[in-house]
Amino acid sequence: MLKAAHSARLCLLVAITLSLANGPANAISLGALTEGASLTSDDGAVRFSGFSVSFLAGIVEERNSLNDLDLSLVDVQVINQDDRRILAFEGGIEVSFGALGQMWIDYTVETGNGFSITGADLSLKAEAPTMFSGVTVIETILGDAVASLVAREQFDGSGSASGAEAFAQPVHSLEIGNDLFLDGGFGGTTRVASLQQGFRVARSVSPVPEPGAALLFGAGALIAAARLRSKSA
Repeated sequence: MLKAAHSARLCLLVAITLSLANGPANAISLGALTEGASLTSDDGAVRFSGFSVSFLAGIVEERNSLNDLDLSLVDVQVINQDDRRILAFEGGIEVSFGALGQMWIDYTVETGNGFSITGADLSLKAEAPTMFSGVTVIETILGDAVASLVAREQFDGSGSASGAEAFAQPVHSLEIGNDLFLDGGFGGTTRVASLQQGFRVARSVSPVPEPGAALLFGAGALIAAARLRSKSA
């Protein structure tokens, strides 16, 4: 009897441990972020802050089924992947069949530890299998660079689920705005399974002196050395 109870407790402990191990270790809720929390990549390359969410509907407001979205159900985490730092949103954003939903997510990206951002990409994984359903994300990038990215998945498999933009020069600060629109279609639930915003980063390169400046510096050093020699003589 005691052995059976001990075994049951051990199995429960193992199950809890596995569930924690499989969950996102550094995830935080979108609700906490809108209350002032921030996220930073493990290497300090990028910091995400200043989160805000709004539901001022472009659709008829009373039809916006995301108005009552619980932001604590949306997990957000930073993923390091080679030269990309990915801000990933998962769970919670969904509409039932026949419903429409629209929301905006705004935040700021800043670099640190000698890094700069060389480009951005947007990747959407939607679950929209029912007739006339779909998910569209339109992203606006402002600040040190200006760009627009679109990711779209429709019930019939049309649309591009990702977009990318390379910047003309490395940047250090960006303002990101995401407009999410969900169409529930007919016959099921339409959801954003995952929305990933990636930023390509690189080490900032110290400026190399131009040849003219280097020559002037060298000539000045020679003159100074000559004067010191004449004084010592």
